[in-house]
Amino acid sequence: TLGYCFKTESWNNGLSYIIHRIYNNYLPFVICAVVFTSLHNLFALVNLTTGIYGWQETFQSIWNIGMGMCDYDPILCSSYWIFRAMLVGSIGFFLISLILRKKFEQLSQQMVILYATLIITVMLIWMALSDLTVPFICQGGYIEFTCIVLFGIGALYRQYEVFLSGKIWIIVIMTLIVVATIVLCPNTIIIEQSILNILHTVVCGTAVFFILHYI
Repeated sequence: TLGYCFKTESWNNGLSYIIHRIYNNYLPFVICAVVFTSLHNLFALVNLTTGIYGWQETFQSIWNIGMGMCDYDPILCSSYWIFRAMLVGSIGFFLISLILRKKFEQLSQQMVILYATLIITVMLIWMALSDLTVPFICQGGYIEFTCIVLFGIGALYRQYEVFLSGKIWIIVIMTLIVVATIVLCPNTIIIEQSILNILHTVVCGTAVFFILHYI
């Protein structure tokens, strides 16, 4: 939950925050994905990936990587969706919370973060129930919306950390949650859009964060 590192001071310097996220998430993704795409044929010759790209296919993939953070090598870069999810999640949460902050200045920082998290949670559930997609985000935006929710939970925890730190019972409960989700939902995949996956990813992800943070 990257939201733990979110500082409310960022609301006063939005441009710097967005540039920082692009530098940390977008640039590493583009550089690595372009390198692997450019060397795809070489890796294919030694059976590390499949298929041979022509010049047009290579250029199109590089273009899509830069413009939409998609169409990267599905084998060599199979987990690169996390870069896009982190970028959209961090900037998405920032923009939603900033709008709430500007429109409702009487709200406390904690309430702004809480309402922003609730709003995106409702939108995520709506997406899953109605099978909706975001047309300009690769793979439909479900993963990115889930990341925004997790980001909000992390940011919310930071606001109340002083009241929760040092509580052993929290680690015990979170450990039980992780074990239960693994036993009850062993084959759940994050990229599948469903209510079950929302609960699994958000609840289990939050529990793991608590465990690692307290350890």
